[in-house]
Amino acid sequence: MSWRQGILIALAVITVLVGGGVFYVAGKVDALIAETGASGAFLAARQAARNNDAQAASLYYDQALMARPESEELLDAAMLAHVLAGNITDGVLTAQQTLALTEDNQQAKILLATAAFKAGDGARAIVYLDGLERGPFAKLLEPNIRVWIARQIGDADGEADALATLSRGGPFSHVPLMQAAYVYELQGAIDKAETLYGRGLRAGGSRYLSFVLAYGGFMERQQDWDKAEKLYRYYRDRNLDNALIEAGFARIEKQTPARLEADPTSGLADAFVAIGEAMRSENRDQLALGYYRMAQFLNPDKEVTAFDLAMMLAELDRHVEAAEQYGRIARGSVLYRGSGCARQRHAR
Repeated sequence: MSWRQGILIALAVITVLVGGGVFYVAGKVDALIAETGASGAFLAARQAARNNDAQAASLYYDQALMARPESEELLDAAMLAHVLAGNITDGVLTAQQTLALTEDNQQAKILLATAAFKAGDGARAIVYLDGLERGPFAKLLEPNIRVWIARQIGDADGEADALATLSRGGPFSHVPLMQAAYVYELQGAIDKAETLYGRGLRAGGSRYLSFVLAYGGFMERQQDWDKAEKLYRYYRDRNLDNALIEAGFARIEKQTPARLEADPTSGLADAFVAIGEAMRSENRDQLALGYYRMAQFLNPDKEVTAFDLAMMLAELDRHVEAAEQYGRIARGSVLYRGSGCARQRHAR
């Protein structure tokens, strides 16, 4: 039985779209014709995705692909499910299969570029980035990735080009401005860093924890304790209590500034976290979850990423997965007290 002559098994198929930067599932009224061998697994995968169970969805999509290994729709959906479930290695394998069928898949290129970067193969990552279309997807993510690749491989010209792009702002301006400021501080260009942080603040950066911690840490390292305290207080007065903000106050009291992290992999992970936080503030949970998963893939030991992921998973009623994320937070960490309570609550 040919593909075109198969059985119509579903409408409103889950379609992977590119929008604003990472992968998300959108309900698109469409028809998926599947051979009998793939239909049951596909329907189970679709239902799991509707239930926000990315782990189950990824398994079922893989089963469906065994019957239809050249289905671009199934490959897209499987790649998304793997990313949302945190199975990035499986997502990378699916992305490779996808690009073997079509060279136009933008999300596959971003995923493969990120994986190559983590593996230390910056040259390979650039090949994937060079193949991106110049749309909003590339505009949001590409310069954030390129600047850290450039630092990884010691490409001063590439770093300067990426910094120029980031410094122009763009979608969620506080994120590229924050990233550029951080790199300028690593270069020792303190005045440029301060200028960009100021622009990010005026662009609304004070609403976001990631920006407040980055800018506050910068001011601590410049021993501008009063400004750092003012920024932390502004954020605390408008949000729930946060252990990381309280840790900032403690550093100010002791005058022991936040450490400047120079590792490029950690820098890109911070960019993904910042974009995820922005998406979450707009209730775009699938986008946010994808970004946080990518951040954890790059920097699995960062506890704030685990904490944010745990809260998101709990809100999606994935309580066992939330408890696993809380379990990543070490005893004695500034986040441990809150995570311990939450871990017990969500494990029940």
